[in-house]
Amino acid sequence: MVAPDSPWGAANASRHGSGVRRFAAAAESRRCDVCWPFVGPVTEIDSALTGVDREKVEAHERVHAAQCRRMGAMRNFLVRLTGRQRLPYEVEAICAEVPLELARGVPRAQLEQRIVDELSESMWYRRLGAVALREGIRRGCPPLTTSSL
Repeated sequence: MVAPDSPWGAANASRHGSGVRRFAAAAESRRCDVCWPFVGPVTEIDSALTGVDREKVEAHERVHAAQCRRMGAMRNFLVRLTGRQRLPYEVEAICAEVPLELARGVPRAQLEQRIVDELSESMWYRRLGAVALREGIRRGCPPLTTSSL
């Protein structure tokens, strides 16, 4: 549970509106994940986040937690120093959300474009450009690019 006055709590969530656009940019204020040395992954998710939006954030953060455990804190930090290095790990986490969106009936092409748009807004990825983002998404998220799920 997250305190309402924490950076991930209700006070901050109200500044970002009640809808969660959630892929790269929108939910950053609704969750926090850290990969600590000797401790491992620590994730906090805003307790006000519910339903499918919460399921998507939980799926996303489970992937980042697994990445932390797999790589360890130092490597996890080092591979995320630039957008180009960080992108495959973020796409892996985003891809965990894709089945939930497809189940809601969101068309694949629309979903891919939304992911590209939202990653483009992030300071980590805006310099990569839409073509590189789209290639990274297609390479790292087969459920988004194939019709069989």
